[in-house]
Amino acid sequence: METWFKKIWEHRVTSLAFVMVGCGIAVFFILHSPVPGVAVTVLAVVAAIMSIRPLSSWEKFIYMALVFLLLYAEIHAITVDRREQLRHQLEAEAEQNLGFQGIRQQQNQDFQSTAAGLSSAIEGLKKVLSTTDTTLNQTAPHALFGATHNDWGNAVIRPGASFLYNVSFTNTGSELAKKARIYSKMYTGKPDDIATQEQLYFQFEKDWTTGSVNTSVGEVPINSEKFVTFQSVLLSESEITQMQASTLTIYTFTRIAYSDSGGNWYSDTCDGLQLPLQAAGLPAHPCDAKYNNKRYKPNRH
Repeated sequence: METWFKKIWEHRVTSLAFVMVGCGIAVFFILHSPVPGVAVTVLAVVAAIMSIRPLSSWEKFIYMALVFLLLYAEIHAITVDRREQLRHQLEAEAEQNLGFQGIRQQQNQDFQSTAAGLSSAIEGLKKVLSTTDTTLNQTAPHALFGATHNDWGNAVIRPGASFLYNVSFTNTGSELAKKARIYSKMYTGKPDDIATQEQLYFQFEKDWTTGSVNTSVGEVPINSEKFVTFQSVLLSESEITQMQASTLTIYTFTRIAYSDSGGNWYSDTCDGLQLPLQAAGLPAHPCDAKYNNKRYKPNRH
């Protein structure tokens, strides 16, 4: 009997049956993932069979393939199990969030109601402070410069030449203007065009910051008028032709920087030459309002 069982145990058909059953179980585990630990248990059984049963070279190869297949099934089972655990955890958190959502909404409504009341009170306080500041600014002594005046004199516009022009300005405020500086520069551009004025204004800002172009005039007493002479832009024959055709004009940007008891201030003036061009000294008209500011803080930009 023992010899008969030994022949069955060592027969190749038995080995093939073990392998087929093991492969079938491994494939089933991969397709229908079991609880982690089941596949590795089957793997332990296969390892036990390999250790007590004599195997040929091809059988060893097949058994090793079965071992790796069962190992993959176990890793797959662990991965699926952790994914399911994570899904259940997220579902539980979602249920908790849904349960607390009503409480959070009520809290948010209460907070928004309180914040709205505070905002209304703050806005009212801002209006009171703004009115107070306006009143103080209007009654407190301060220096003030309105629009400057450009005097071209007997300048003649011709190609390749520039001319001198005077910029007059008056302190119309109620306080001495200190450390006054003035700068004026001419540019050419499309007449009465907001985009052109904006582009030229940015260029003027760059020219202003060069420092050496700013002319110091020191102190300017109340109702005192002063003037500073500047040189115009060089005009080409093409530019003059376009001015005569009303497709190009001269823009003049002027800035006065000064200080008084209220701090440091700027005053800007921008105007464009009246067209069509017929003679020197033609009148000008203001640029857009945002480029004509009587008094503002330098940090406005």
